[in-house]
Amino acid sequence: MSDREKYRTRAEYFLVKHEPQSAIQEYNKLLQQFPSDTSAHTNLSFAYFLERNMPMALEEARRSMQYSGKSLVERNNLAIASMYAGDFAAAEKEAATVMQQQPTYVSPYSTMAEAQIGQGRLDDARSTYAKLTAVSPRGASMAKLGLADVLLYEGQAKEAIATLEPGITADIAGKDSNAAAAKAIALAQAYVMARQNSGAIRAAERALALDKEPWVLHAAGRIYAETGQFEKATKIASDMSSSIDPDPQLYGKLLEGEIALNRKDPKKAISLLSEAQKTSDSWLGHFLLARAYLDAGAFPEADGEIEACIKRKGEASALYLDETPTFRVFPPAYYFLARTQEGLKSPAAAQSYRNFISTQEKGTGELLADARKRLSSL
Repeated sequence: MSDREKYRTRAEYFLVKHEPQSAIQEYNKLLQQFPSDTSAHTNLSFAYFLERNMPMALEEARRSMQYSGKSLVERNNLAIASMYAGDFAAAEKEAATVMQQQPTYVSPYSTMAEAQIGQGRLDDARSTYAKLTAVSPRGASMAKLGLADVLLYEGQAKEAIATLEPGITADIAGKDSNAAAAKAIALAQAYVMARQNSGAIRAAERALALDKEPWVLHAAGRIYAETGQFEKATKIASDMSSSIDPDPQLYGKLLEGEIALNRKDPKKAISLLSEAQKTSDSWLGHFLLARAYLDAGAFPEADGEIEACIKRKGEASALYLDETPTFRVFPPAYYFLARTQEGLKSPAAAQSYRNFISTQEKGTGELLADARKRLSSL
């Protein structure tokens, strides 16, 4: 092989193994000799993405676009990278260009909708998902989950449940078990928000019966932890933590930390979650650490973790980095920011509570009731 082929082959090997740091080293060696290699910039962007270094992923996506000319694939990648990096206006712009040139390409519709949510334009997101519904059966399935995600972002659990149930049935009929599992997870989260634990557990078990991908296992484990099914959650966490693959290891460690958090053991949760963050610097890890530090009364530490969540808002749009919409996880960050600020006796707490309440004012969740109570006492 030539040097170029050697670098590329080794880098792609590390990408397949989900070892982004090693892949990054190989691609950088390649680009030192061949700086205009478009595929190297594209894959280097993906390696940074896997490492959850979204600013660098965006930078490399821009370089790839610079060298690739008018490639729609590269422009779509740029839209996605912009969204994860939190540049929602740029993500919307690039997605719109792809949609205009190829209206049947489903990915940019989802990216545009998530970018609109990131900018607080929920009605525009609903309109974009409505357009996606008409593109294809796959687009209609994606739109159903996206619309439910918007409802849960607003705290409307009952309405989300009504949207997701027929969506799961349609996906199963269409033999799309992965899409059905994604909706079953969202359904379980809706039942948790509605304080219907039995429904949440049934939906989580349904998801596991449909798909055993790592993100499904982790998301179902989170439902078990939140509903007090600690034995089931611990089994999932243990199995994932013992995996030789990095993603299951990360999710297993995060789940172990969340189990400790729900068992009211913040000290243990902090230890486990800190260890998980050494595996990969995830948005969810920061969010759970903020909650654990808050429970421990360590307000300055909680403030640093929740601030990272707010700044890295784009990563909450698809928590598992697979374009499956999960922006519903973000509004509670405002609530926990307010709780942290309240603990620090900061006057900013009132505005943070208002931000959370304004986002979920149509809902009936437990956090919403607590936020209103706390705001009234400030």
